Amino acid sequence: LADLECEVDDSVFSATIDVKDCFHRLRLDDSLSDYVCLPGGTAASFSLTVADGYMPDEIVYLACSCLPMGFSWSVFFAQDVAVEMIRRAGVLDAADEIRDGYADTSLDRVRFFCYVDNIGVLGLDAKRVDEIMNVIKDTLNAHGLLTHDHVPACLCQDVLGVEIDGKRH
Repeated sequence: LADLECEVDDSVFSATIDVKDCFHRLRLDDSLSDYVCLPGGTAASFSLTVADGYMPDEIVYLACSCLPMGFSWSVFFAQDVAVEMIRRAGVLDAADEIRDGYADTSLDRVRFFCYVDNIGVLGLDAKRVDEIMNVIKDTLNAHGLLTHDHVPACLCQDVLGVEIDGKRH
């Protein structure tokens, strides 16, 4: 974000949102959940009985049904899903994403950034920034990725421990 460029007298507005309990909202299908099982234990230790189809001393492994936070790929999948939802919202293009190492650092249009499940929209027009963020928010919510911590367009806010100051830039 520090490399973004705008005119000296421009005011840069930022709006942010977070996907609530993101890792728990991203469900795994059976084929992937087999790779993220918890340590095994006896059926009896998990209160499973013969009526459940298990012998008391049978070893069972509980499989995660959502992205586990300790799984090294969870962060990648969560961020990839968030960026895909922004794409599906239809208000910003892939070229509008602010990413490390990209040559396009201009704030000549509305731009967005995504860090795992934290999404930010930046632009010179507060109303347009809010309109775009609201479409993104609606898209996330419509896909079961409920949001919270929505900060409407403003000139100054803390985002992930970094202050975005749209006036002093």
